[in-house]
Amino acid sequence: MKKLKFILLFFFIFISGAAADVKFPLMISNDLKYSDGKLLVDTANMQFYLVKPNWTNVLEIISTWNGLDNQNKISKNPGNIQIQKSFILNGNLILLALENDNLHFIELDSELNLINNLIIANLNNSPGTNAFDLVPYDTTHFFLRVNESLYSFIKNEDLFIYEIKDEKVNSFNVIEDNSKPKLALIENFSDFNMLKVENLKGEVEFQLRLSSGEINNIQQFNDLLLVTSYIEGANSTLLEVVNLKKREVTFSDYFDVQPENLAFSQLRNGNVQIACINHDKESIRLNLRELQNFSELVNYSSIKLNEEINEPISLVFVNNLYFALFRNYIIAFNEDLVIQLNDFVQLGKNFKTTPNLKIYNNSLLISSTYYSEVFNLEQNQYWMFYSLLNYISKYIVPLILLLFIYIYYMKFRKQKRLLREITELPSSGLMIILNKTGEISRINKQARDLLGIESGIPLNKHILEYFTLAFTSELKAFVIDGLLNNLYITKKIMLRKENQNFEFVFSFSPIWSTSGSIKGYLLNGYNITEQLERKRISNWAQLAHDMQTNLLTIKLNAEQLHSEENAENQSRLGKILHQVNLLQRRVRDIVTVGRSNKLELVRTSAEEIFNEVTGEFDATVFPTITINMNYTNFDLFCDKPKLIRAIRNAIENGIKAIPDQKGRIDLSSWTDSNYYYFQIKDNGVGMDEELKKKILTPYFTTSKDGSGFGLGTMIIQQVVELHYGKLNINSEKGKGTELIIKIPKNIQSKSR
Repeated sequence: MKKLKFILLFFFIFISGAAADVKFPLMISNDLKYSDGKLLVDTANMQFYLVKPNWTNVLEIISTWNGLDNQNKISKNPGNIQIQKSFILNGNLILLALENDNLHFIELDSELNLINNLIIANLNNSPGTNAFDLVPYDTTHFFLRVNESLYSFIKNEDLFIYEIKDEKVNSFNVIEDNSKPKLALIENFSDFNMLKVENLKGEVEFQLRLSSGEINNIQQFNDLLLVTSYIEGANSTLLEVVNLKKREVTFSDYFDVQPENLAFSQLRNGNVQIACINHDKESIRLNLRELQNFSELVNYSSIKLNEEINEPISLVFVNNLYFALFRNYIIAFNEDLVIQLNDFVQLGKNFKTTPNLKIYNNSLLISSTYYSEVFNLEQNQYWMFYSLLNYISKYIVPLILLLFIYIYYMKFRKQKRLLREITELPSSGLMIILNKTGEISRINKQARDLLGIESGIPLNKHILEYFTLAFTSELKAFVIDGLLNNLYITKKIMLRKENQNFEFVFSFSPIWSTSGSIKGYLLNGYNITEQLERKRISNWAQLAHDMQTNLLTIKLNAEQLHSEENAENQSRLGKILHQVNLLQRRVRDIVTVGRSNKLELVRTSAEEIFNEVTGEFDATVFPTITINMNYTNFDLFCDKPKLIRAIRNAIENGIKAIPDQKGRIDLSSWTDSNYYYFQIKDNGVGMDEELKKKILTPYFTTSKDGSGFGLGTMIIQQVVELHYGKLNINSEKGKGTELIIKIPKNIQSKSR
């Protein structure tokens, strides 16, 4: 068993360690960093260009090389110009640069030789931040937006000829409508945007009014134009979908994301998929929705990212994958929202503006104006193995652990329940369970009653703190001995509580764990007072049997003296006979307790029983006590002498409870379908709740003068139990006591 536990423990540690570095189909490794400029790549020729900002202390503003090994690197300083934007067009480097407020269009070849340098605009009155967009139509024709002016460039041999197409363009794109190239232009007005679709000749074919907002992007998917605009006050992005065939807006909705955290792709079924990164105070989630029938969002799916992932930077769709950039992570997922790449990368501290992302030759290029970084994008050959380990660690291992926890919990619960049941059994005696430091962890009612620990007193303290009563000093010393020696010990201890002596046999034993260390202690005690008393009573019964002969002889001789007519002798003989009768009843009580528990059933009646009982009470002896009988007569089977003895003892107890010997005893009987009832009721002092709890305790007596031995009630209870009956005691302080003896009608079948 121990070997199995060790193997399982080793397996769990291995799985947890292996799954800690979760892997996916793709992984990246850092290859090249460019901390001082923007890196561009001509993927057709693998020509790289690094364009640096115009720092006065930097001589090399533009560099180029072929391949990733940086060989044949060429660097140049284009002079006193401020580079605003850089593009790759047909394998050449395009720079938009300012010189004395004039915007230059500069074209350089792969060796940084100047091909074109055109002054296309004066930006003296332009806003503080200039906006530039370049969209190629073919190898000889492209469009360039400078702020709100749209230029058309057509290349004639090595020279570009340009013209202004429009001067109020907020955003644009080259689209295809009815298999013909066209321009989609957005013009911004104070309270709305206007979409215009025109052919390359500048003829407007149709236009639509759109909601107001800062236009961010125009994308085409078949016959749909997706126009996104940023609503600054609402901190959200508006998506408007234009159906080119119907020439109307078929869908419009807001997304609570920045425009850079929204991306689109076209699914195999022709529908457009919308992906976004939702970020709030509680979590970051990746969400996917599908635009169906140009107008309805369906198939919503979402996953929550790990809490360690920080603020999102951008989301783009490249090479059939969504790439989500965060300040400290790069995540890629497919159109089914299955994670393909999940790597820790510190992007936030390097990229101050929203970067561009490009994939080429198994490389991932992330670039911005002041910083660029190239990562190796590789297939992870062991991703399925690591995914399996991740699955096992995420689902199987917890299930196995839960199963083990459940098994051990059920064993613990079973043992705990068994221990609780054993503790609460009356036959278990006094029981206290301690932890290894000696503090009480469980205690039963018998122990609480003995030590005087009420239910409201908190446990979990050292057991010695609860030995506060004087009579527990010997028991306290016994427990200290057990705690010091860690051995099983037993001892008989006499405890005197409330002027009564109780004899106990105590045992103190350590509880050992499977490892051999002590995990607790058990203190157990049995009250043997009743057993000892029964043994003593048995001896008394034998003595009483012998005494009956002597008492009979005294009584016979006294009766002979009674025949002599002498007044003085008659008085004395009356007293002798009365005392002899009392002694005989005492002896019969002792014999009754000491005899075997065997019933001798005879047929009798309630009337006979009451007549014989009342006949034992001489009115001259009890002149102030009235015994009233109001009974219903019935026949029954019982042990007649024993039942008479029980009822007589109940009457005697009632007489003792009547102050100044003045009062009455009411005897009643009745029957129902199951029981015969005998009621003995007095108008004595009655009992409070505390006394009622003790009245059935063997040998308990309320006698203050030592004349009682606690046998009367014990005999009543014993006789009732022998008859398989029940004893009910009802009493109220100051009003009297009522005893009801119930004898079952089917006693003959029970006594067989």
